[in-house]
Amino acid sequence: MGFGRTVAIKRLHPSCADNGELAIMLGDEARLASRIDHPNVVRTLDVVAAEGELLVVMELVQGVSLAGLIKSAAAVGERIPVRVAVGVVVGLLYGLHAAHEATSESGRPLDLVHRDVSPQNVLVGSDGVPRVVDFGVAKAMGRLHTTRDGSIRGKMAYMPVEQLAGESIDRRADIYAASVVLWELLAGRRLFARDSDAATVTAVLHAPAPKPSEARPEIPASLDAIVARGLARDRTERFSSALEMAAALEETQLAASPREIAAFVKRLASEPLGLLSAAVRSVEAASSAPDVDVPTDDLLATSASETTSSQHAMWTPRPGEAAAARRSADETVSEVAAPRPPRRRAIVLLTGALVAVLGAAVGGYVVRSRAAAGSDAESGARPTTSEIAIPTIVRSQVSAVAVTAMVVAPPTYTSAAATASSAPHAATPRHAATTAATAPVGAPASARPRSSGPELSEPQSPRCDPPWVLDESGVRRIKPECMK
Repeated sequence: MGFGRTVAIKRLHPSCADNGELAIMLGDEARLASRIDHPNVVRTLDVVAAEGELLVVMELVQGVSLAGLIKSAAAVGERIPVRVAVGVVVGLLYGLHAAHEATSESGRPLDLVHRDVSPQNVLVGSDGVPRVVDFGVAKAMGRLHTTRDGSIRGKMAYMPVEQLAGESIDRRADIYAASVVLWELLAGRRLFARDSDAATVTAVLHAPAPKPSEARPEIPASLDAIVARGLARDRTERFSSALEMAAALEETQLAASPREIAAFVKRLASEPLGLLSAAVRSVEAASSAPDVDVPTDDLLATSASETTSSQHAMWTPRPGEAAAARRSADETVSEVAAPRPPRRRAIVLLTGALVAVLGAAVGGYVVRSRAAAGSDAESGARPTTSEIAIPTIVRSQVSAVAVTAMVVAPPTYTSAAATASSAPHAATPRHAATTAATAPVGAPASARPRSSGPELSEPQSPRCDPPWVLDESGVRRIKPECMK
């Protein structure tokens, strides 16, 4: 039907394509990310194995990484505004909380920890929404890949003490890393990064973290306190969840809205956004298919016809349900193929139909009562069943209405002699279905109550099902032979 969507595909570098360990990590990343559905997390749409390699299909984010945004600001001598910095980290924390709360298909918590929260793994879209990306080194229950003993995954300048020490980690490790990101956005410089890995580890373990307000006096003390709590080396002193820290930042009323963030991103990163847009247009132009003229009217009419015929073929209605089935089929076809009449005309026709139904009900009741009285006078026995049958079918251009009302009294079984004496009033084969419906299941034929009411009218000819045809303009016309 001409539907298309441009996506981003993550694949291993050709030099790593034969590395089985990296392929397993990529598959793990896709499986874990697919369990997170949140606006602040880049969505994983599919995983495809093609020509011996694994491809992870993801949503395409029209934006730049937070690291690229910081670099663009430094190139023009600007700092990230405080409100933009707080707003971006609030979105980051919401995405991390969604990852921390992710569950498996069976509902079991995955205990997922990103382990690599950094400006490189945060995408800020041109819509002003920050998104977490890259769960390649995430820790989670049931992960196929197991990190070798002694190896460290992630960026050391954003790792908490317990992660560098090789201890078990939980979601508070990601909260620490997000706090380092916030400090760097506010202060405009790196916090623990040094020239060598050894020097970086030493700084993480022992170097103090100055208050952001020392670099920017406009930062309030409440924001300094939040950053200091998130950077606590003792994990028990940090926020217990990313959601708790996000709420604390929002209470400062310093978080920029997505509209403010989008305006800053478009102004500062207009060049990379323009290059990305041009690349997307090029890809879409090369892959777009020619327009296809789909006969929508014929398709809908065929679909409605097939649906109606399949309903009649697969479902056999029980007594009393045929009219309801016919009404449903008529309404289905009417909605698709026939134009709707004006509302006033529909109200007049519907009112006439209801009046006809009520008149038939009263007439049927009177005729049945007289017939029952005559039967009592001849046989001297009370009728065992009282019925009100309304074989009235009102058809119009709007809909087909069929009403059947039945009041069944508790059956009274009579002797064989009484049954024989009422033989002249036995139901005809056409009426047998109605009387059989009032008898208890399993009752002998001689004990079933007989109907003394008038016979039902002859069933309509198969040519009257449906009793209308569609003219050239799509309006239903009643067949003359079906109006009798």
